[in-house]
Amino acid sequence: MTDAKIEMLVKTRDGLRMAADSINEYLETLGPRDRASHTEDVFPDLSMVIWKPMTGPKGPFEIADRDSNKNNAAFTRLGEYLNAHGGRATVERFFVWKFSDSSGSIGRKLVQKQS
Repeated sequence: MTDAKIEMLVKTRDGLRMAADSINEYLETLGPRDRASHTEDVFPDLSMVIWKPMTGPKGPFEIADRDSNKNNAAFTRLGEYLNAHGGRATVERFFVWKFSDSSGSIGRKLVQKQS
């Protein structure tokens, strides 16, 4: 490697370190509430929820109800996430929605890949 290339790499590294330090300083100025709101938008782990297979007019889906998921933090978090996102969301291969009745049940359906 030539001296010019090494010098360029060193300057780039130093610049990136300065940028990272600046970002870290800014993050430190944010209050705990600001940082918490960022992590709250992480989609809950669907595999931690207890699902039951069902069949509806549009085909098979799965349902998670309150009774089957008592004291299940992932179910509670999923409900909160859906409330914050209009009652429905698509993540990975699933369309997930909150039923409009007062049951608190949540449904999920595998989204088929389009050819």
